[in-house]
Amino acid sequence: MSRILLKLSGEALAGDKHHGFDEATVIEVAKQVKQIVDNGTQVGIVIGGGNFWRGRTSETIDRTKADQIGMLATVMNCIYVSEIFRYVGMKTAVLTPFECGNMTKLFSKDRANKYFAHDMVVFFAGGTGHPYFSTDTATVLRAIEIEADGIYLAKAIDGVYDSDPYILMNFKGTLKDIFTLVHEGGHSMHSRYTRKTQPYIYGEHSIFTAEVASTVNETLLIHYLLKNTDSPEMRKYLINFYIDEFKSTLFRQTMFAEFEWKAHQMAEAGEPLTAELLDSTYEKLNQEYFGPDMDSDEFIQYEWSRIPHFFRSF
Repeated sequence: MSRILLKLSGEALAGDKHHGFDEATVIEVAKQVKQIVDNGTQVGIVIGGGNFWRGRTSETIDRTKADQIGMLATVMNCIYVSEIFRYVGMKTAVLTPFECGNMTKLFSKDRANKYFAHDMVVFFAGGTGHPYFSTDTATVLRAIEIEADGIYLAKAIDGVYDSDPYILMNFKGTLKDIFTLVHEGGHSMHSRYTRKTQPYIYGEHSIFTAEVASTVNETLLIHYLLKNTDSPEMRKYLINFYIDEFKSTLFRQTMFAEFEWKAHQMAEAGEPLTAELLDSTYEKLNQEYFGPDMDSDEFIQYEWSRIPHFFRSF
């Protein structure tokens, strides 16, 4: 039996009202989820609180308190939506990382699995329970904990400069996919804060700078996984992955930057940027960076052509 985690933004529940709930919209969402549940898929749900409150809504109160209000907004959303789900014929449970009296149950993996075994849709409210972490972060965390086969996002994105960024990926639930998701999440966070604090003309950031937030996210995930695993094999894998990522990020990104620099030099000198010229330039850089003791793959010269960063300026 497959298990998925669905992330709904609070705004998506508001429909055209843009605030609070649009019951017709929520009922339609519930009916669509019911089709998935009826086909035998276990569904967990995380809901944002943006239809009521975001941590950045107020600039006059402490950020921690503002985020706590946002957590309570997600609890309200989950309780409401779970009742709509019951209305259309599903069984539900709401779990939170902190006590909410008798309105919800305290989250644990065992409790979530128990509810899934009883064909219940499980709502994970309250985010991570800590300030400074978004419900997108909570989505990834809960997906890891419940061993979800996939994460699906349903968010209200208008596609304008100051809208929330989104991530589109072919998520299969592997550890590599999780690292990719947190990596891209770093880019999204960077874009979000850039758009909220900079005017449009200053909103772009360099490729090199963009990798800072994404690699920090990966480092946080590695530290979390190392702290929470007792498997020697998993620890070996994670440490090796960490070393490899260090090589890739610091060493190869520097090589990439030099390749771009050389390509721009040639373009400014009026040289035609033919595939053959770029192939030979990239191959020479690989030989210079990795040295004569590294066996060179004959196809490495073509690698530049699959890296989208190189095409941004053209």
